[in-house]
Amino acid sequence: MANAVSSAIRSYGLATLLVLGMFAVSLVLRPISEPFSFMLFFLVALVVARLAGLAPGLFATAIGAWAVHIVVAWSEPKLFEFSDVLRLAGFIIVSGVGCWVVASLRSTKQRMSRILDAISEGFVVVDRDWRCIYVNRKAAEFVRRPRQELIGKPILSLFPGIGDTPLFLEVRGAMSRRASARIEAYHPGVDKWFEASLIPTADGLTAFIRDITEHRQDQEQLQKTMADLSRSNAELEKFAAIVAHDLVQPVAAMSNWATLIRDATSGKIRDFASRICDRAAQMAELLKGQLAQSSVNGNRDTSTEPTVAPAERAEAAKSPEQEASGTAR
Repeated sequence: MANAVSSAIRSYGLATLLVLGMFAVSLVLRPISEPFSFMLFFLVALVVARLAGLAPGLFATAIGAWAVHIVVAWSEPKLFEFSDVLRLAGFIIVSGVGCWVVASLRSTKQRMSRILDAISEGFVVVDRDWRCIYVNRKAAEFVRRPRQELIGKPILSLFPGIGDTPLFLEVRGAMSRRASARIEAYHPGVDKWFEASLIPTADGLTAFIRDITEHRQDQEQLQKTMADLSRSNAELEKFAAIVAHDLVQPVAAMSNWATLIRDATSGKIRDFASRICDRAAQMAELLKGQLAQSSVNGNRDTSTEPTVAPAERAEAAKSPEQEASGTAR
């Protein structure tokens, strides 16, 4: 409530001061200004409507009509005539319509500014000389500058050295080609990554800007994690190949012994031996598949394979009957 009252006082105070100021100037320069009195106070009303809104503009129109009558009648005091009433009525109507148009444009601009300030992306408009025509709140936050410091200033003077950066070179290329573009670039001045959607216009360039620094960091972290996982998988495959190679001979020996026991016995022992043979065959197939996969992937490291002494090879190569006869002796 207090803010509304304070704003109203400022608005109507501004209207009063401007009208009284023009009134004083018109009196001082009356021989020159008298033919243009209506036009001068009409302009004052438009300025008030542009700065403060419709209601203060209409207020300036009302007191401006009184001031015009005083200025015109200063040298020739007379009663109101019908022509005077028509002139003042025409002034009030024309000035009121003008104030309404200017205030509507002001309201539309403020509404658009509020909408652009509410979006989560930066919004920038530059002319063909690279001067900032409009910068929304988010874009000002991106570059850590007050918005008033940016508007109307050339980009090259606001950010010295930016002309040689990949970001500006891409933007300049989009304007010269007059083609929409979407770019990602690093801005060293603020240590951030930005993604910009560029839309060339007849008067310059419009850009929607998004801060993607966190997204880029997440991508880099993901790539690092994927590289670590790939390295770990390669090491695990290499380890699995070594283990599979080392298990081939023990599994073959177990299968041979189980076959010998199965063929030489009957009953439950024969059943147990048959199960062992089946499981050994399954294990041999798994080991064979693992070794084949490791060979395809190139993960088999022969330098780490266990070396088998000639005596051990001969022992592993014995048939079940040979091992049984040797045991009996």
